[in-house]
Amino acid sequence: MKKIFITLLSFSFMAACASIGKDFALEDANKIKNGMTRDDVVLVMKGKPYGVTNDSFTYLYSAANGITGKTEVRKFDVDFDQQGRVKNAPEGGYFKEAVNSKYMDN
Repeated sequence: MKKIFITLLSFSFMAACASIGKDFALEDANKIKNGMTRDDVVLVMKGKPYGVTNDSFTYLYSAANGITGKTEVRKFDVDFDQQGRVKNAPEGGYFKEAVNSKYMDN
């Protein structure tokens, strides 16, 4: 009986939470600057992107909690030039406003 209870409890937790992609820190995304190489970006982000094309990386993290109803989605694209270097990175970072407001709320 105990095994059945533990199994059912495990399934309920798995059904309650779902995620896509690898979680990443907004602060790390903000460190990406124009001129960085693909390898530099992977190093800064502490992992490979969710999606890769010839001229961009897509970092994605999406999580949903079936119990609380809370969802969280973070996504950004890093564009590369013909030499494989970052181009069009926003000044201040991809999540500048989110990081600033996070620290202002505390």
